[in-house]
Amino acid sequence: MPDRDAVFVGLTNSSLGAKALWEIEDVFFDRLVGTRRRVPSTVELAHEALDSFAGSYANSDGWTEVEVAVDGLSVKFEDGEFAARAIGERTFEITEGDRVRERFDFPLEGFGRFGSRLAERIG
Repeated sequence: MPDRDAVFVGLTNSSLGAKALWEIEDVFFDRLVGTRRRVPSTVELAHEALDSFAGSYANSDGWTEVEVAVDGLSVKFEDGEFAARAIGERTFEITEGDRVRERFDFPLEGFGRFGSRLAERIG
């Protein structure tokens, strides 16, 4: 933040380390500018909209299962199952576990994007 003569550098070699840095960065922002970063609001979606995303998705990296859950969607990767909330009409954010704050979306009919890779709906 050049106008505040402040620099923050955090290095990590894993996504878990990046999640730990998130907390430290928030303290940095709070002390420097008086606020933490904005958390996206939850968007309420109709059950029909949520249901349209449910299914199995696959690409060369692996598979992902998406199901409707009480407060949004449940997404199952090879390393576990995680609850996610809608933060847009087609965008979701994981709310728990080792993947907290990771996002996934459905940019095209029949496709989901998990991480940075598109996966085709196969079931």
